[in-house]
Formats: sequence, structure tokens, C-alpha cells
Amino acid sequence: MIHYGLLFNPAVKMNIPKTALVTKRLQADKADENKICQNTDSLCGVLAYLYLVSGCRRAEALALTPADVDISNKTISINKTVEWIGNKPQIKDFPKTEAGIRTIPVPSKLIDLLRPLMVQKYLFQNENGELIKNSQFTRMW
Repeated sequence: MIHYGLLFNPAVKMNIPKTALVTKRLQADKADENKICQNTDSLCGVLAYLYLVSGCRRAEALALTPADVDISNKTISINKTVEWIGNKPQIKDFPKTEAGIRTIPVPSKLIDLLRPLMVQKYLFQNENGELIKNSQFTRMW
């Protein structure tokens, strides 16, 4: 075995404490997350609240149109995604997996936050009324 000029491998004598191998998973307080997301008018805040209550992916959320929101039943239909080729977004007519096609019940508060966005082509669009480019999303987020 080659030890790069050393007579022995010094790493053999290392004793790694088991506590160093265990990582603590941090979790935010759900009540704090809800409070922050519900008390915002920003597009980013509405998007964050949608993620929080629906569990949908970024590409699924950014593909949503007013037709995907059922106000009376308080549901959102996930049936397409946005795909970025480089920085250019385009609609992909199916989610990541077949199981990704679903209808999600959402709270009234989210429906209220989405209501003003229902006049647009996409719920989450840029200032030109187009799908959000990858770089625009990164800046916004």
C-alpha cells in the first residue's frame, strides 16, 4: 500500500468519536412558518405558504394557472410542471411521476392569498406575464 513517502498510515490510529457522526436535524416551528407566510403580500410569501400547506414541488407550483384552483372546493390540481432548459422555462404537460397528478385540499387562507393572482395567465409569473425564469426565481427566493 502506498502512503506517499510515509512509513505507515497515520489515519489508522485515528479514533473518531461516535457523537461526531450523528447530526442533529433542525426543524422550524410550524406555527412560526405559518405566521410568516400568512402575513405577507409578496409573491414569494404566497409561494412559500403554498409549499408549506400543499407539499408541492417548485416546478409544480410555478406551472399553476387559475384553472388549476377550485375556489369553491378549496383545492389545487397538480397536473403539469415547469422545466427549465438553461434559464428558459417551458411547461411540461405532466408532473415528475404519474403519482404526481393529484388534487390537494388547501386552507381558505391560501385561497384568499391566491385570489388576486387569478386574473393572470400563471399564478406565479414574472412582470412580463411569462413563466418565471430560473434566475428570476433564485433572485426572488
